[in-house]
Amino acid sequence: MHKSRPEFIGSWYHQETNGEEWFIHIDEKSWGDISVYDADGSYSEKYLYGENPYRWRYNEKCGELTHRIIPDRFKVNQLPSVAETTIISGYDTIPAGRTYCIIKDDYYIKTN
Repeated sequence: MHKSRPEFIGSWYHQETNGEEWFIHIDEKSWGDISVYDADGSYSEKYLYGENPYRWRYNEKCGELTHRIIPDRFKVNQLPSVAETTIISGYDTIPAGRTYCIIKDDYYIKTN
């Protein structure tokens, strides 16, 4: 993915309406992980994506991010782009000028 879709490289953040916080990390070699925290800030056991980093891939044909050899699939509704105006969706606020993407109908803001 680091060659076909370098705009995904970095850290991404999303907050669910129930207070869960999702962090997706993808490094310059396409390795990364997913961390999910409950509303109280504790690590969520509800979603187990493995503690070790795995390779991320983007499937152009399906429009999906995949994670691991037997992949977890994440539908990409919108590729990373820069917000022209402020976007508010649930608990997510994307200020104008910031990079965001939509994965599984959720807005993720790029944090670095």
